[in-house]
Amino acid sequence: MEFDEVREYQYGDDIKNIDWNVTARSNHLYTKKFMEERELTINILLDVSHSLKFGTKGRLKSELAVETAALISLAALKNGDKVGLTLFSEKVEKYYRPQKKRDHIFQVIRDILVYPPISGKSKLTNAIEFIQKVQRKRSIIFILSDMIVDNYEHALYLLSKRHDVFVFFVADPAEKTLSNLSAASLADLEEDYDVSLHPFRDVKNEEKSLSSFFNRHKDALLRKNIKSCELLTDRDPINDLVRFFNQMKVVQS
Repeated sequence: MEFDEVREYQYGDDIKNIDWNVTARSNHLYTKKFMEERELTINILLDVSHSLKFGTKGRLKSELAVETAALISLAALKNGDKVGLTLFSEKVEKYYRPQKKRDHIFQVIRDILVYPPISGKSKLTNAIEFIQKVQRKRSIIFILSDMIVDNYEHALYLLSKRHDVFVFFVADPAEKTLSNLSAASLADLEEDYDVSLHPFRDVKNEEKSLSSFFNRHKDALLRKNIKSCELLTDRDPINDLVRFFNQMKVVQS
């Protein structure tokens, strides 16, 4: 409930809501009138690090993350909800506090689409700790990242104790099927170095390592009871989002 206005006290009103300051000035009893808070507050944490500048089918991971963030913002605009945006790499690069004004949300979408990252590295924990400080009231938080980050689990768990947290895991199909390549040269886009992999031996080992990496992150979210959804660059994010939120409705009903 949030404060709306004051009106003269009527028989049956809760005396705890009497506004004593207004009453003293007017010599009449006045009570505070409240209205139910119906609007939601949505915060989008968008990873802009260089590891998302990868894609083999459909689009880059960064383009998929951006498209998904824009879709969430437009849905919030339609519902009359507040939208906030945090662009992060190894630090928070830009922040918009949540508002529901149309111009604000369109500015958020413009920045989502064209923002040039300052740093190529990623540290999700810094973004989580930042949003914990600036967003005191409960909100819905969407994290869009490929989750190529470490040691974030405890910070994310603390965040989920206060807010409703959803993690959208952005990935490319090739990250899971390296063995389909006859040979590969991989680049670490955040640390800026390359490694060459030979067919059947190194490629297969690297694929196992990547699969283990993805599974570890998904298991970490599951253990903390944090909802997550995988988004792939070769799929339409609208279909994945609709399917995900429909599943949420079924679980809650």
